[in-house]
Amino acid sequence: MRAILLAGAPITDYDCILKMIRSDDFIACADSGLTHAAKMGLHVSLAVGDFDSFSGKVNADEIITLPCKKDDTDAMALARLLVDRGFDEVLMLGCSGARLDHTLGAISVLLYLREQGIRVSMSDERHTVYAVMNESVCHPIGVGNTFSLLPFACGRAEGVSVSGAEYALENAVITADYPIGVSNVATDEKVKISVKKGTLLLITAKD
Repeated sequence: MRAILLAGAPITDYDCILKMIRSDDFIACADSGLTHAAKMGLHVSLAVGDFDSFSGKVNADEIITLPCKKDDTDAMALARLLVDRGFDEVLMLGCSGARLDHTLGAISVLLYLREQGIRVSMSDERHTVYAVMNESVCHPIGVGNTFSLLPFACGRAEGVSVSGAEYALENAVITADYPIGVSNVATDEKVKISVKKGTLLLITAKD
């Protein structure tokens, strides 16, 4: 079953976001993600947070209130609960596009979920982010669409191979201090990406 982890970063096009949500998704909100849920008319199954950035009545089937002073962000605390409850797929929404530190923190949550074996992605109106960790994947990016590969949480990603793209790689090393993986273009419907050691963020973008 798939869960939506909905946080409070700005959303400017609710129609775009609603198209990403399925009728059978489990809607889980981190703090002010509740505001977005209300504006989109979503039924919230789980709300988690200290609710310091949300005003109003918390409408959810289950509410877990956290202390304001804690190690986990609200999104991280929610992610841990989704893992504990056995969800095998998570789509993170309302997690990017505001403060840079919050966006990077959300990417850390994405990596945590991926490390737990969860199929996870983080989307907004223009971008979707995935993590490729020590594996080979065939990703349906689509001919002509732009994507980037950037190391994250590691100084270098080794044994990187990319096929089905304008700029192919074979057993390459991508380092965090040289953005060689930015703005590649898919030439096949599916792009094959392999990483032998390290973590790459796969970011698809709409120009």
